[in-house]
Amino acid sequence: NEGVFSLAKFNNAYNVCGKNLCKIRTIQNLSQADLARKAQLEGLNVDKKTISLIENGKRGFQDYEILCFARALGVPASYILEGIPEA
Repeated sequence: NEGVFSLAKFNNAYNVCGKNLCKIRTIQNLSQADLARKAQLEGLNVDKKTISLIENGKRGFQDYEILCFARALGVPASYILEGIPEA
């Protein structure tokens, strides 16, 4: 099927940067529902449950979703992909 792909687990998770998303959200004192609302303003159709699944590695996410989350959080996308740089 064109456009359909199988998502494999890596280190027993469907993504490698959900923990980074969680850390940034927590630093900004946002709830998962808060982040979902901010991401929705960026055009991303997500809810609190989706955020939880991503942060816990139970759902992968697409490049455009990473960009929307980065915009919603006001951080570079690299912070979600690679973590916040050490000062």
